[in-house]
Amino acid sequence: MKHLFPILLLLAPLFAGAQESDSTGFLRPPYLHRGDTVGIVSPAGKLPLKTDTAKIRQRFESWGLHVKFGPHCADREQPYFAGTDEERAADLQAMIDDESVKAVIACRGGYGSVRLLPLVDLARLRERPKWVVGFSDITMLHLALRKLRIESIHGPMPAGFHYDGKEDPSPETHPHPNIPQTHTNHHQPQPHNHPQTDKPPLAPDKTLLINKKVENLEKSTLGRGIWQ
Repeated sequence: MKHLFPILLLLAPLFAGAQESDSTGFLRPPYLHRGDTVGIVSPAGKLPLKTDTAKIRQRFESWGLHVKFGPHCADREQPYFAGTDEERAADLQAMIDDESVKAVIACRGGYGSVRLLPLVDLARLRERPKWVVGFSDITMLHLALRKLRIESIHGPMPAGFHYDGKEDPSPETHPHPNIPQTHTNHHQPQPHNHPQTDKPPLAPDKTLLINKKVENLEKSTLGRGIWQ
């Protein structure tokens, strides 16, 4: 997981642009190239006080990427959220619409992404696909993109990066930038696991949010056609 963004860069020479996934029929955004710009927004909770956006920028720049922060990414005016619903939605929509931004990365999760669905037009990503990255509360955006049949990444967010040497901050451990490498970890299975099989596409599990929020959205006229 710590090599997520470097891996996107490493795969870049292998893919020309947006394409249909080989087996799922989902639209796959173009992979990142060195020199690309990524947009970082906070669709949900505000950032912890200790968050250093300068270090976040440095981390991405060490991967050869430029960074554009949403105007309210580090907003702390609200009791919990990183700005009002309208402000957070505007930040997200601006990154989606900005042709110079090649990936939209949530800085943190928490709660609040579901409140943006009626306010943003995610369908624009069908016209100009780009990666949306995040997990936890950002699962709501992934589910909306799944409805639109657009691939996204359920992956780590900058507010959770380590900057004290515990995490390798760059792809320099790879001997050549055009040769992706994989790492295998061997662990004993948890005794309560039950092996099962399934076919892609798979959706991340966020049971509480799915049960409480998606059902209501599907019954409403909100979401600009996302929920069918």
